[in-house]
Amino acid sequence: MKKAVYASFMVAAFGLASCGGSEETVEEVVEEVTSTEYVLNADESKLEWTGSWVVPTEDGGQMEVKSHNGTIAISLGEVTVNGEETTGSFTVDMSSIDNADLAEDSTQKANLEGHLMAPDFFNVAEYANVNVTLNGVKDGMAMITVDIMGNKMDQSVPVTTEVEGDKMMMHGEFPMDFTALNWRMATPNPEKPEEGNVSPVVNFHLHAVLDKK
Repeated sequence: MKKAVYASFMVAAFGLASCGGSEETVEEVVEEVTSTEYVLNADESKLEWTGSWVVPTEDGGQMEVKSHNGTIAISLGEVTVNGEETTGSFTVDMSSIDNADLAEDSTQKANLEGHLMAPDFFNVAEYANVNVTLNGVKDGMAMITVDIMGNKMDQSVPVTTEVEGDKMMMHGEFPMDFTALNWRMATPNPEKPEEGNVSPVVNFHLHAVLDKK
């Protein structure tokens, strides 16, 4: 734990009042700001994902017709709490993408995970990691910058943060719109648009556990 102490100067004023001598003293004011650093407990942390296939609706919207879900590992992370300011960074290991709703030894599971890591999607061979910068937390919202596949995306996402002893827990559920990544399968087939496409919006559920340094 690091401590930064800010103190005002001691000021003493001496003078004479009309009724006699008096001494006025301005007492020293000390304000203490505590800075605490936390490091990710990778074994207890994970990022859950849910992706979907959508079809067009008559009103011009989209309707989900099927979905898959799974997890991605958070490999690194650190958070610093300095007074009321919370900042940090996380690294998401994209090579760890795992599907949870298909049979473990099924061809469908292997194919889906392969598709998600392919150049058409997250292009894991070229971009193995996603870096997330935590710029601050205010009123239950985390301001983050996501550096993914050469694109930087700024977003505010809801999070809850709690500290128990030497552990900090961060949880949050939020969508991320990856339209900027230009996924091929996220674009409807112009000849058969009714067949639908992959939604560029992926829903995430963050479970981060950090230990105090």
